This record gives sequence, structure tokens and C-alpha cells, in this order.
Amino acid sequence: MMATRLRRWAVHLPFALVLLVASVPRIVAMIGYRPLLMFYGDSFSYYTAAGDVAPPYSRPLGYSSLIRLMAWTNQLSAVALVQHLAVLLLAVAIYAALLSLRAPVWLAVIVPLPMLLDGYQILSEHTLLTETMFTVLVVVALLLVLRQRVTVGVASLAGLLLAASTLTRTVALPLIAVVVAYLVVRRVRWTSVIACMACFSVPLLAYAGWYAAAHGAFRLQEDARFLYARVAPIAQCEKLVIPDRLQRFCDDTPPQERPGSNFYAWDKDSPFLKVPTGTPTDQIALVRAETQVLAREFAVAVIQQQPLDYASLMARDVVHYFGPGRTASPQDTPPTWWEFPEQRAASDQQLVLSGSNYQGRSTDPRVTPWSAQFLRTWQQVLGTQGLLVLLFCLLGVAGAALGRTVRRGARRADATLLTVAGLVLLVVPAATSVFDYRYLLPPATVLYLAGGWGLLLLIQRRRVESVETLDETESIRDDAVALPRRHRARATGRIAAGSVVVAVVLGAIVLSPMRPDPVYARYVSLGSERGAWGYPTTDLSDLSSRAGWQVRYFNGGVIYATPSGATYAITAVTDREYRRLGGLAVLGLPESSTGPLRGSPDEFVTWYERGAVVWSKDRGVRSVVQPFAPKWCSKAARCGLGAPLAAAQRDPDSLSLQQRFANGLLIVDADGVVQEVPVTRD
Repeated sequence: MMATRLRRWAVHLPFALVLLVASVPRIVAMIGYRPLLMFYGDSFSYYTAAGDVAPPYSRPLGYSSLIRLMAWTNQLSAVALVQHLAVLLLAVAIYAALLSLRAPVWLAVIVPLPMLLDGYQILSEHTLLTETMFTVLVVVALLLVLRQRVTVGVASLAGLLLAASTLTRTVALPLIAVVVAYLVVRRVRWTSVIACMACFSVPLLAYAGWYAAAHGAFRLQEDARFLYARVAPIAQCEKLVIPDRLQRFCDDTPPQERPGSNFYAWDKDSPFLKVPTGTPTDQIALVRAETQVLAREFAVAVIQQQPLDYASLMARDVVHYFGPGRTASPQDTPPTWWEFPEQRAASDQQLVLSGSNYQGRSTDPRVTPWSAQFLRTWQQVLGTQGLLVLLFCLLGVAGAALGRTVRRGARRADATLLTVAGLVLLVVPAATSVFDYRYLLPPATVLYLAGGWGLLLLIQRRRVESVETLDETESIRDDAVALPRRHRARATGRIAAGSVVVAVVLGAIVLSPMRPDPVYARYVSLGSERGAWGYPTTDLSDLSSRAGWQVRYFNGGVIYATPSGATYAITAVTDREYRRLGGLAVLGLPESSTGPLRGSPDEFVTWYERGAVVWSKDRGVRSVVQPFAPKWCSKAARCGLGAPLAAAQRDPDSLSLQQRFANGLLIVDADGVVQEVPVTRD
């Protein structure tokens, strides 16, 4: 008996070894890159949104909910750990699903193998990005609907997972149509189909309503920026029939010389981000809101009037994903962005180590040189291969077209579902965003499944068994047989249990200890770890001398937050002078960030309650304090006296206190009155 059990478990030894090997680079990443990696731009927006009380403007809240859910750990590295474990467990689920279809053990091991060993997949798991969560949600939802019996409970859970994946990345939105079509083809009970659609639709409608209450538009996110950026490189305005109000989005540069979509989405010189000269400050928000509407109108006009160019652009990117190696044109996202970095941060580095944990707590970011070398080498040897993804895709197509359905085995409809789902996840980003190998990871995993199911169908075609071979129609009818009462009772129980789980998860997300952090948001806007501010040197703390004020110090300066949520970012050289002069006791609290002095663009000034500190490359740092500050200038005025040439000094002859400026001299007389003395010029 014992020997029989050992033999039964021994068949799983190859998969156990694969899991063990796949765990090695993930453990190295956890040790060598602490706490985790941040992709400049996206990761910071996900983290910031996790502390907000409203849905994000340009990205859905799904992934930020995971970040918020892990806030109780106070360690951002917990998110990376969860993502690594989730992929390992997903591989177990894929392995078990194939074995349940009586697939050979070697096939059940091979299908999750590319995902487990992919160095770029491991990188994405260790980065605060949506790809890992999105992949897990989509694949688990697909595995559920591939079950032999899709009960109401199973269909409901699949619908919820598809809704969650859509709220993680909206490219999953078309998948519900693919899944529902699959269920209809399989002739699954209509109650299960309706349950799947309802559990998908209700969360999305509720979220869209919440978004409308916050931003005034009934949608999941604002996508005008990305859609405009996608079509801007091919738009030929001389051939378009568009109103004058859309001409501002045109680019006169020849299409073959234009930059890629990333430029049009994020560069300050992009037509999308330009604000007309002279726009009042209080009108900028309205102008940007109008830009969103007009940019979407422009993008739709380009797609409608240049359909062949648009289709060619999409086809080029899809084919590119299936190509050998990792190459990119000047218009695409560089593949070098997605390599394990060799240092913590640099100004041109897209992946940086986070210097912050939850709640404004600082951390000790470390890159271990040996781990960086190990993981970079792993990526070079075991990285995502477009040709391998293509091979699995073709196996899925072959299985769907030529395979054979058997009782309790894989169905041809299964391979069709997985192949179509994988291609949808590849085509939608190609239609709405830029070419980026990062977007290949989720569809690649789905296509690995498609290839596995397709190969199983081909094996079933050749397998000689005493089991009755069914055609697909007969198999469909078998699945449509009414379930016994005990199955219906189990389904009802599963729905109730699932509802409780969903309620608990949502409650945990809402109650997680994460609050908005305006200091961190300002730090991100200044370039975060890769900018001039560098890494944080202290945690976010309260100012004991002034209620409601908070402060945090960085390598490059200090950021204050007021009770109203306003933030003042002050450079390190200014802060050192501020503290030398006596800090809060002499100058008071800041009233502005460090910025150009009006009328003297080469001078930078920071205004305080009782004075100012001025800095320039040529003259260094100087201060203007009482009693000269009120007579000299204010933050809302153009300084007629110009920049200070030196700090206040006492005249050795008259013993009066005076301070010289570029356009004049201020002197304090014996009565304490400040007088202005014009500069005498030869």
C-alpha cells in the first residue's frame, strides 16, 4: 500500500522540481532587490491611487486595491512576495487542470514551464505593476469556465474574476464576449451564462457610476491620452476632414520621422499636453478637460478616415510580438527598460528601487551586485521568446481545427477559447497603446495554455483507448445534462460562500490602514528616486510646533505638507541656509516651493512667513530677512530691486544695517525704518 502511494506521488516529482527551480530566481529577487522595483510613472500612480478616496482618472482602481490590501504589512516588499507566490500557485492550478483532463504528465509540466522560468515574468512579479495580478485573474477565470461542469457558482466566480481583471487593465473588457460565446457553444445551462454576465456587469456598472460621480463621465477610465498617442504617429491631417478645433493635435513632421506613442502621451512638447500661452492658472484644469474630449474626437477621426493605416499599425505590432529576439524601432518602447537594473536609481533609469514603504515610512533600498548579475543572465538565457509564443498559438489553432474531443477530456472549443482570448489580449494593446514587450506577458501565458490544450486534443486524436470517442456536439450535450439536486445545492452554497469572500475582501480593502500622502505625490511629480531629490532620509513626520503640518526629508531637499494638503518642495541648499539662520524661529514656515524669482529667471527663491532664501548658480545662496523682506518684495509681486547680491551687512562707518540688491540698496536707519537708496550707475 505504501509503495503504491509512493508511486502515485512520484509522477509529480518532475513538476515539483520545476517549481523548486522556478523558486530560485524569485528568492534571489526578493533578497537582491529590496524592497521592490518601481516602473517610473505607472508604479507611482498605482501606489498614490491606493491612498485616494476617489477612482483614479486615467487608470482603474483594481491593482491599487491589491496595494491597499497589503498595507497592513507596512512593507511594500509584501506585494512582490504575493505576486511571486501567486504565479507559482497559478502554475499548480494549470498543472492540476491538465491532469484532470487525463493529459500526460510531461504535457502538464511543459505548459506552465515558460511562464515559470521566464526572466521577464519574474521581473514583472517583482515590480509594482499590473501584469502579474492581471494574468492570474484572467487565467483563473478561463480555467473555471473550462471545467467539465460550469455550475452557477463557477460561472459567477468566473464573471467576478473577469470584472476584477477589467478593473485591473481595461484591455480585458472584450473577454466577456469571448467567454459568453464559448459557454453558449458548449450549451451550458442558461442560468450559468446569465450568472456569469451579471457578475461581470454589475461591478463594472457600479464602478462606472462611482467614476461618473467623481469625474463626470460614465466610464472606467479616461483613455483619450492613450488613444490619441496611438494614432498620432500615423495621422495625416492634410488628408483628414476634421474641424478647426482639432487642428491643434496635428503634427507637421513627416510620419516616418515622428517619435513614438510614448512621446505623444507623456512629453511636455506633445500637442496633447500643450496649454495655450496666456491661459489663466484657474482655467488650466478646464482646458485640460476639453483637451481630453477633443483628443478622443481626433483619434476617432483618424481611425475612421485612415482605417488601412491603423490596421497596418496594429498588424505590425502583433507580428512584432511573435518575432525572434527582442528588438524595437525608435518609435517603440525600448526593450532595455525591462532588464533588472544594476543600481538603485539613475536619471535615465525606468526601473528604480523604491525608497518608501507604506504610510510615508522610509526603507533601506539595496541592490546586491551578484543578484543583479544572476538575474540579468537568467533573462538573457530564459526570457520571453516571441517564436515560442507563436508556436503555442499555432498548436492551439491546430488543436481547435484538427483535434478530437473525448469524454472527460479536452474539447476543441476549449482550445478555441484560449487561442482567441490570448490574441484578444495581444490585439487590444496594439490598437490602443504602444508596442511594449511588457504587454506580451499576460497574453503569452494564455497562449501557452492554448498550445497545451491544442496539443492535448491532437494527442486525443491519436490515442487508442477503449473509451468511446465523442464528437464535439455529443460532448456539448453531455455537459448540458441537468445537474442532480445535490449539485444544485452545492452551487447555491458556493454562491453564498463566494459572496461572503467577496464582501470580506472588499471590507479589508476599505479598512486597510492607508491614507492619502500629498508629500509622496509631490515627491513623485519631482522625479522621485531617479530625480534630483534622490531617496528619502526620514519618515513622514508631524511638525510639533505647528498643528497639521507634516515634513519629510530627502537627499535633495525637504517637502512640507500643510493642513489643507498643499505641498512645498524646498531644495537642500535652501533648507541648509534656512536652518543656519534659525529655521522656524527666524523665518517661520514656508509659503512656497523653491522656484524662479520673478524678473530674475536665473535666481531661485523660497518664500517663508518672515523672509526668503535666494539661490543661483553664480552667486550661491543668500537670504532676505526682517526688516528688509517686506520692503524688498513678496511672492506675488515682481521684485523691482532684483535679486539680492549678498546677505545683510553692517556698514563700518555709519554702523547702519544694509543689504544690496541688483537694482538698489536697502538701509535701516537709527529709528528702524527701512529706506531704499537707488543704485548710482556710471
